[in-house]
Amino acid sequence: LTNLRVLLLPRSKVSDDGVVFLK
Repeated sequence: LTNLRVLLLPRSKVSDDGVVFLK
């Protein structure tokens, strides 16, 4: 699901743990 969020939020940054951090 994290990958889908990255596609929806191009500005988001994914950590090695797979956690999405919004900038």
